[in-house]
Order: sequence, then C-alpha cells, then structure tokens
Amino acid sequence: MVYPLMFREGKMADLIKAYPWETTSLGPIETWPGVLHTSLDIVLGTDFPASLCWGSDLLMFYNDNYVELLGPRHPTALGKPQYEVWAELWESLTKPIITRIFETGMPTWVPNAMLVTNRHGYDEESYYTFSMSAIRDNDDYTRDNNGSSSSCPVNGVFNISYENTGSVVSTRRFGTLQDFMRRNALAHSVQDVCDAAIATCQSNPQDIPFALLYLYEDQPDGTRVLKMKSSTGVPMGHLAAPSYIHMKDDVIVDQEGMWPFSQAIWSRKPVILNGVPERFGTFSGGAWPEPPQEAIVMPVAASEQENILGVWVVGVNSRMRFTESFLGFVEIFTRQIAGALNTIFSVEQERHRASVLAELDRAKTTFFNNVSHELRTPLTLITGPIAECISMVDNASSMTSSSSSSSSNIYLPEGLKHNLTIINRNADRLVKLVNNLLDFSRIEANKMKVHFQPTNLGQLTNYIVSMFEGTFRKARLDVVVDLPADPIYAYVDRNMWDKIVSNLLSNAFKFTLHGSIKIQLSEDGDFIFMSVSDTGVGIPPQEIPHLFERFHRVEGSPGRSYEGTGIGLALTQELVHLHGGEVTVTSSILMAGGGGGIGGSTFTVSIPSSSTYNMKEHIPPDQWERLQSLGPIDQAANRLYETDAARDSLGIMRSHLYVQEADHWLLEISRQSEITDYILNSSGNNNDMVLDSYSSGGGGSALNTKSSSATTTSFSSPSPSTFPTEPSSPSTIFPDTDSLILTSHNSSTSTSNKSFILLVDDNTDMCDYMSSSLRQRLDWHVHIVKDGKAALDYTLANYTNIHLIISDVMMPIMDGFDLIHALKSNRSTCLIPVILVSGRASEEGKIEGLKAGADDYLVKPFGMKELMARAQTHIE
Repeated sequence: MVYPLMFREGKMADLIKAYPWETTSLGPIETWPGVLHTSLDIVLGTDFPASLCWGSDLLMFYNDNYVELLGPRHPTALGKPQYEVWAELWESLTKPIITRIFETGMPTWVPNAMLVTNRHGYDEESYYTFSMSAIRDNDDYTRDNNGSSSSCPVNGVFNISYENTGSVVSTRRFGTLQDFMRRNALAHSVQDVCDAAIATCQSNPQDIPFALLYLYEDQPDGTRVLKMKSSTGVPMGHLAAPSYIHMKDDVIVDQEGMWPFSQAIWSRKPVILNGVPERFGTFSGGAWPEPPQEAIVMPVAASEQENILGVWVVGVNSRMRFTESFLGFVEIFTRQIAGALNTIFSVEQERHRASVLAELDRAKTTFFNNVSHELRTPLTLITGPIAECISMVDNASSMTSSSSSSSSNIYLPEGLKHNLTIINRNADRLVKLVNNLLDFSRIEANKMKVHFQPTNLGQLTNYIVSMFEGTFRKARLDVVVDLPADPIYAYVDRNMWDKIVSNLLSNAFKFTLHGSIKIQLSEDGDFIFMSVSDTGVGIPPQEIPHLFERFHRVEGSPGRSYEGTGIGLALTQELVHLHGGEVTVTSSILMAGGGGGIGGSTFTVSIPSSSTYNMKEHIPPDQWERLQSLGPIDQAANRLYETDAARDSLGIMRSHLYVQEADHWLLEISRQSEITDYILNSSGNNNDMVLDSYSSGGGGSALNTKSSSATTTSFSSPSPSTFPTEPSSPSTIFPDTDSLILTSHNSSTSTSNKSFILLVDDNTDMCDYMSSSLRQRLDWHVHIVKDGKAALDYTLANYTNIHLIISDVMMPIMDGFDLIHALKSNRSTCLIPVILVSGRASEEGKIEGLKAGADDYLVKPFGMKELMARAQTHIE
C-alpha cells in the first residue's frame, strides 16, 4: 500500500514512521484511513506550527515547527492523548474547544492564548493564536431511511497555531507607557511623579515584578543621599529596599550588599544584575509565583547629556527573563520619568523664582511706600520755605522799586529769585514722582482706596483740560474738547479721574510738537468712552504691547523732553482697572520730513456707565449701598457739586503738577526772557547775551471741527504776531526752539581769549544752572543744545572753537554714549575733552562712561565748584 507518509522527509516524519502505532488504538500505519493520511500530510507540509488529534483517544501528531511550542514535552508527546500532553490546559481551555468541535463540527479560533511553556529550562510566559477545525471521513457518511445523507461524524481535530508573544507583550508595555502619561498628567510635585511611576508599575506586574525609585536629595550638612521616593514589590525595611543610600562623590559609602548604583551613575548606562535572590534573599513580587532572578539598575536621566536625577531598580519578568526589547522598554519608561521630573523641577524653580520675585516685589512696594512717606516730610520742608522765600523776594523787590530813597534799598543777591524758582519747580517734580510711586505701592498692596462719587463726567473732564489751556496756547497747539450735548454721569473717583486725564494730556503734549490735541467724551450702550488724540510723533508698532508696562519707555522717540520714569501710562491703566474699565491705544508713525501722512496716537479709556449692571462688580458693596441711597445719579452729582467740599475736591486735585511739568518742557517767551535778563544783568555792562536758534521748531496747525449739537470747546493758538519768527536783532528770542544755544560775547575782550564750552542736556533747569554758573564765575562762552544729534552737528561745524563739551547721558535722539563714540571716531573732534554727567553713581556706570571715551565722569548731584574745577583742569 502506498501512502503519502512514505515519501515525507524530516525529523517528525521519521519519528512518526518509526513510532509503534500498532500498540495504540490506531493500529499499524497501513490500516489508517485515507483521510488521516491526507490530514497528516498537510500537517507535515505546512510552515506553521500544526498538530492533529485523532480518534476518540485524541492521539497527537505534529510537525517540526510545533516542536518548539512543546518544549520538553517532545518527543514523548507523539502518539499520546491531547489531555495528557497539555494536561494543565485541558480543563480550562482545550477540553471545551475540542468537545464542541466533535459535537458540532464547527471550527474555532482562539487568539492570544497564554501558554506556560518550558522551552529554555524554566516556565515561560508565551502567547499563541489557535485555529482548530474538524476532520471528517467521507466513508463514514450515514444515510437516513429516505436515502438522503445525514451528518458526517468528526474523526479528528486539525490545529494550526502561531506564536505572537512579542506582539502581546509589546502591546502590554506600550499600554504601560501610556498609562504613566495619563497618571503623570495629574502630577503637581516630584512625589506625585514618583507615585505615578510606581503605580504604573503596579498595573503591569507581569513585566515589572518590583521597582525601587531613588532620587538625589541634598542634606543640611552639605552631603547628598539617594532617597527612596516610592517602591512596589519589595517589603519596606527589606535589605533590597533601604530608605536612604549615603553617597560621596556619587559613590556609595557602604557598597556591600547594595545595588550597583555607583556603576550605573558613573557609566550612565543600565547595569544588569543576575542572581537577585542570592544577593538579597527571596521576596515575592509580580504576577508569577517564581521570584525574580534579574534586575536592571538604571540611571534616571532624560538623555545621556542631561543631569542624572537619581536611580531606579526594575525587576525582570521571572517567566521571560532579560531581553533587549525589555531593556528598550525600561529605557523609554526611564526617559518619561526623567522628563516628567525635569518638568516638575522647572515648574518648581519657576514657582520659587516667582515667589522670590513676589517677595522682592513686596519688599520693593514696602520700600516705595516707606520712602514715599519719608520723602513727604523733607519735601514739605523744602517746598514750603522756598515758596515763602520767593514771596519774600517779590515783596522786597516791590518795596525797593516803590521806595524813592536809596537808603531804603534792600540788597538782594543776584539771581536769587531765579535759583529759588528752579528749586521750587524741581521740588514739585519730585512731589509728583513721589505721589506716583506712592499710588503704585498702594495698588500693588491692594490698599488703594477708590472713593466712588456720582459725577458729571463732562464737567470734570472739561475742567481738567482747562488747566492745560495756557500751556497749550504757549506751545501753539490747537485743542478741541468734544463733549456731548447731554451730560454724562458716572460713578468715579474724582482724584483718580484727574490723574487719568492729566496723564494722557501730559503724554500727548510731550510728544506733539505741532498740530492739535483732541479730547472726546461719549457714551455708547453700557460703556463711557474718553479718548485723547494727538497729531504727534506716534508710537512704533513693536512698542505698543509694552506701552502700559511699568518703567517701560519708548527709546528714541522725539519729544519735548527725554525725561520720564515710565510709570505714567502704567499708573493710568491701573487706575482705569480700578474703575472696571480698559485703556487701549492706536497709533501711526509721523515720518521724518512730513512724509507718510499725519502721525499721532489715540488713547481710549472705557469704563462702565451708570446704567449698566456691571458697575456693581467693581464698586464695593458698602459704597454701592451708599451711592444708591443718594438717589438718581444726575441729581446726586449736581447736589454734591453744589457743596464747597465737592467743589474743592473737583478743582484742586493734582492737575497743577502735570501742568507745571508741561510748562517746564516749553521754552516759552517769559521763561527765556527771565533767563536772558538774569544772565545779562549779572554779567555787567560790557557783556551781552545772544540767543540763537540752532534747530528750530514750528507752530501749530488748526484742527478743523464741524459744529454739532455737542458742546465743542476750542483753544486756538496765538496769532503769529505774538510770536516773532524772524530775528530782528542779535537779542531776539525765539519761542519755538528745540535746541537753544546761549552765546556770551564780551565787547571789550577778544573772544579768542575766552574758553568755549558746549553744554548738552535736555533739562532746561540743569542747562540754566550750569551755564549761568560757568559764565558768571569763569567768564566762559557757553553754548546749549538739547540732544546729542544737535551737539554732534554743531561740533562738526565749529570744532575749532570748542574747548570742552559737557554732556548728559540720557537724552533724546542721540544719547551721551553715542555722542562720544561719534566724536572720538572723527579725526577733527577726537581731541576735544568730554565730561559726562550722569545720575548713575555706581562704579560700573563710571567704568562704562570712561570706556566709552569720556575724559571725565561726574555723578549727579554735584556741586558747581567740583564741575568748574574739573572743567578748568581739562581746558588748561
């Protein structure tokens, strides 16, 4: 008899042919049915692990590829019943499947079935997918009484299987990594991250039977330890799980019986440790009854370049042993933990930095608050007596001029009132600065009290603008106040509203050299809008986002003055916020030479109107109840304004400080006449003073407005005849000068015998003080310019006549450092000595000035004797 098995080659084919089948229920091979021979030929010919169970005894046949799955069961499994070969799986898995196939003949598919195999001398976790189908013998078909065929009985089960252990385990490990990311999303501290890592390990005890996570921790005595942050699978107090590991230079102090932490830290590589039970004793851990035999000691770092944060120990699956794929899994897990820890460290460092900055900010606020209060007393003792001295000088002057007797003349030192006026004006500037600093400190400490009052906002705004009327006229600027016909009422703090409007008007005036300023008030729905528009130089787009930041200043913007603290607009925004409003700005740059259209800026303040419910959100409940008890807001505002106290709070306020500062920026006729008269009178009959315009400004242009039902107030600029624009004599005074040059000429002395000083400073009072002192005491020529660019241009045109340049550091257009660099880089001007004057009193400031090329560095405040001594030294 010829059968397919006769022609099959291979180990299993040979074993099957040599097996004593006659001792089994199947009998000799020659007697087997043809369907068995055919099925066996298929099993031996497939490349997949395949087996065959035949007959009622379920005797097993299998191919060469199935041998690995059987492990030590081979070759005894051949010819043995299925329930003996896979005894551990028979009741739970195999018996139900095979019974169902024999009963129904329906095929069955079993995915990812776990089998504990022993292919390498130990019980191994493995996963297989099985496909089982029935084998029928056509000769066994039965027919019913009518001759039709009935069901064919099942003679055996054909089993095709393939191992997918790698896929199942990889999916499980990938899920572990995802699980950690989900848990870590809720972590807010280092301990949270460590707990999330260990909890993740607990969710996968098959792969990670135990884990110990240690992180570096600095001790009060300066030493470092590895402190256990969290663990699983090892009992607390076990030899393998010490709470602290003392380190010295990243080396364990007592390494005996310890994990190889030092080796992992120094090599920055994982260390594979075998024989864990022999080293630490057995401890149960993980999903398997066998204790772990191997462990990985892994340095915790996000990458090989990052700092090592600690070390963690990961047990290896006792039913899978160490593989490169497991090492890759642990390395990815470690990088996740290290990355999460670095994030927490960064957040904690940022939180600590923010806490330190907040503490510094509180200290600064307290300092400003204390200093501001402390400055008020000496300022009061300065401004009060100075005002009285000025009044006494005026009274003495009037008495002298009215008295006909020369014996009754009162001697007044030359320039006394002039110097007193300078002191008084700058003391007022200091008062304004102190007030702003004090307001800031109160706002930051949440101690700023807002006293809301029912107010006719148009009336109040119009009054504040009127305080600036004289200043705007002198500057030849057109001002339009656009108020609606119907009054607008709102609950505001009147003093704060005064500061808001005054700050915006002062800012507009400072940067509007020509043209107009417009103030508009309107109400639209739930909000009241107040805008201040100008035709000034505009604001660069990149500066607008930072415009309301404290101490931020727009560098290089031409204006009436370069001075400023950078807190005016920031304070304005804070005050508007206290009213529940916002302040916004739009701007366009005025191009040089007038090209590019009209420049300018518009600041818009919006606050809730009295009719909106939102107003209650920013008014304290006690004040809201008080305001509601006053009755309708229009009646309350009018009734309150009729009282003397209300009129005083409306009228006095602090607008005059802003107006005085704006007046200080102007080189007005009366101011310049006062300077000229003082210098001329103090220099004797043989001297005269010539004031020349080195770079002249221009007058304002009218703002055309259309009449409407709204109330519009327009302050027009003076007529041209009031301000001469053509010099009629050497002593003609120009009102619109951006930089002023004062030149002293002595008719009896040759000008070549006098020293020629160029004074560069944008502060008018400082220029007056230094120029008058230098000329009066040393009889020098003094030229004044207001910025570095004008100084450079003048020096290049007159370098042969200039003996010394005295320059401030902080100036518009070109500062003192840029001026020195330009002068020292030019062969014609490099030998002219330059004295830098600065408010930076630190040694670094002096070094920076001298390195820039200055011949001398003078720190404010300074005495005139020191300035004259240094000037004489450089000239002589």
